[in-house]
Amino acid sequence: MLSMGGRCRVKCGPTRTRTWDLCNVNAMLYRLSHEPLYLYFTSLGVVESRYNGSLFLLIMITAIVLAKNEEKNIERCLKSLKWCDETIVIDDFSSDRTLEIAKKFNATIYQRILENDFSSQRNFGLSRAKGDWVLFVDADEVVESSLKDEISSKILASPFEGFCIKRKDFMWGKELKFGETASLKFVRLARRDAGKWIGIVHEEWKIRGKVGEFDGFIEHYPHQILGEFIKEIDYYSTWHAKSKFDKGERSSLVKILVMPKAKFFQNWIIRGGFRDGTEGFLVSILMSFHSFLAWSKLWLLERKVSRGLRQVPLTHDTCSAF
Repeated sequence: MLSMGGRCRVKCGPTRTRTWDLCNVNAMLYRLSHEPLYLYFTSLGVVESRYNGSLFLLIMITAIVLAKNEEKNIERCLKSLKWCDETIVIDDFSSDRTLEIAKKFNATIYQRILENDFSSQRNFGLSRAKGDWVLFVDADEVVESSLKDEISSKILASPFEGFCIKRKDFMWGKELKFGETASLKFVRLARRDAGKWIGIVHEEWKIRGKVGEFDGFIEHYPHQILGEFIKEIDYYSTWHAKSKFDKGERSSLVKILVMPKAKFFQNWIIRGGFRDGTEGFLVSILMSFHSFLAWSKLWLLERKVSRGLRQVPLTHDTCSAF
């Protein structure tokens, strides 16, 4: 690892942390080699060098971004990841300027068909990453500077295999501090070999070992156009219906009537979405609509199966079937 190019985080003593070119670190270690020097490699590929009480930790971080037609968002996202040693963009054959923008940030680009399987796409990214730690960020997300600093310090000699990161959602120019999105947190940073992604709808990174949590946030800027929000709700509600069906859940008229109302009440009243004003109301209504579509599509799917008309495998193009 010492002969690799790129940059690394270096911690000198208990409080100071810097990012150096690896060639400079190599030169430093060469000079120190004429003095008593203890050098060893950990099983995770992290190099530690102790010299007169100082600790030098060389850790490489890879950021992975999934994208398709994200020209409106990806520049802001990649700017927030410039501190990472490696950035990988996995593109689902975008037809806009997404790739052109990604190339400006010297990102490593792979084009791969999503096929409605986000876990497979993310696991592909893990297989291509070179870093000791891997950070997943969506194209419509931004890593706060405070989170960047926290990551750089906490992964040094960390007892955790992964970390949860909280998210701030911004809708139509306003941060949503209440409702369903206010308490969301996800495992987004982990050691490269600590686990795999599972699940088709709202995939999850399953980590083997202890998982910590950062104080900093990822900022999320989704669906700034209402039509895009509704289109995505239609898309994901289909996959939620399919997921529920595969798990043995069943729909009914009662669920179609009651569950959307319960979802709205949960977001608008119980979770305080009303405190976010009009934006909070719109999000609560749209999440209720998502619930209505998912339970309705599940009922239609059951109906088709019961009549021996099992549908073709669900794809993005067959969403309209339900």
